[in-house]
Amino acid sequence: MSFKESVYKKDGAYNKAENNIGYDSLANAIVLQALNDYKVAKMRLNNNDFTTEFSKLGCERFIREVPKFLNSQYFSVLTNLDGAYLLQIADRTLAKEYGVE
Repeated sequence: MSFKESVYKKDGAYNKAENNIGYDSLANAIVLQALNDYKVAKMRLNNNDFTTEFSKLGCERFIREVPKFLNSQYFSVLTNLDGAYLLQIADRTLAKEYGVE
């Protein structure tokens, strides 16, 4: 039984409609937070604007690790979205709106 199947199993039967809302909301929040952290890290690194939460090393780590996450098996368990495409959109948005490469 996969992780998703175990999340949906209730009283010996699958109840996807009831459990799917919470699971999907959590998965979406994880993906959105990763993309947001990636964009903030790229902007801060580009502007040399660091904080305790987003130090230079931390920004470099986010920029390195988020693409790995978006192409990972864990990501594919969370969602059916295309992680590489989401990253392209984030990068295009950063370049177009903020001039960040």
